[in-house]
Amino acid sequence: MLGDAARVLRDLITQVESLRKEQSALVSERQYVSFQIQALYTLCKKNQHAIVCMNSYVSQLMETTKWILLHIFFKKITKPSTVITCSEL
Repeated sequence: MLGDAARVLRDLITQVESLRKEQSALVSERQYVSFQIQALYTLCKKNQHAIVCMNSYVSQLMETTKWILLHIFFKKITKPSTVITCSEL
């Protein structure tokens, strides 16, 4: 009887050690995934800023092109819109 109890206790200790290792691995994996999510979030924010800047640039380019065409074909002079720049891309 005492031998059976000792065997069960050893099995339980082995299971606890295995669960601790598994928990440690899961914590490490969670930290890695969190880091990757943060990196993707940062990249998305940078891309979002770049898209906003490109939209502003395209709008400015369209306005300037319109001004040039009006000036060339109709000799109508209107002031182009102000220059829009993005300091960070």
